[in-house]
Amino acid sequence: MHRLPRKYTRSTFAYKAQVPLLPHGLPCRGGENPGIKKQRRALPPPLPPLPSYDYVFVDYEAFDGVDKANCTLNVPASAVAAYNAADIWKEFMNVSALVYVSGVTLNRSSITLEPGASYKLEPTVSPAGANQSVRWGSDVPSIASVDAGGNVNAISAGIAFITVTTEDGDHTASCKVTVETKNALSVETAVTPLANVYPNPTTDAVTLQFETEGIYVVTISDISGKILHQRKVNDSIVHFDISAYPAGIYLITIEDEKQRTATRVVKN
Repeated sequence: MHRLPRKYTRSTFAYKAQVPLLPHGLPCRGGENPGIKKQRRALPPPLPPLPSYDYVFVDYEAFDGVDKANCTLNVPASAVAAYNAADIWKEFMNVSALVYVSGVTLNRSSITLEPGASYKLEPTVSPAGANQSVRWGSDVPSIASVDAGGNVNAISAGIAFITVTTEDGDHTASCKVTVETKNALSVETAVTPLANVYPNPTTDAVTLQFETEGIYVVTISDISGKILHQRKVNDSIVHFDISAYPAGIYLITIEDEKQRTATRVVKN
């Protein structure tokens, strides 16, 4: 037999001692109460673990003013029957099981863009019946930014990660965005140029003589691809002053609605 320490008695332990209980099952204090039967106090069974979801407890008054007949009450799936049976919730005509988000994915895990370019990322929240709301963010907005619709805008050379986060559960997915400035001199020149560019080499100016009339966009870029000058023209002959440019190689790009050509120009 297990012996108790001297300073304890059996009455110290409610589950061993016979103590008077009140009607709600709690032991009374101050000794015997007439008419209350002595009984052993049973230990309550352990509570089952709660699911790992955040719960917000509200009073029924929180729904005052709500059109309950046209409102859906979303509750955990295991509690739908209990809510339907409870008189206090009878005014809610629709009781639906909550569908929890299990994850999110993106249509691309990585993309490469040039400065000024954009791309729309498409998220897929699972399962389909769960809350589809998401929020977006960029770890380096100065390289690539993103708006609330998932539209990524490339700003400057570098690498950034665009992350989408679900409003329900904070599940995330990311896309690596590489912003590269391509070498403009890698542009292939069309077999038939849109304009004759002369003189080449030059020291101060270049002239563009177009083969056909039309509206063209002329862009002058340096060897790194940086745009130095750009304008729309519709004359058959156009002059560009490049005397202020340092000596080097430049690219003159001419484009219309259908085609694009480029010519390398040497500035002495």
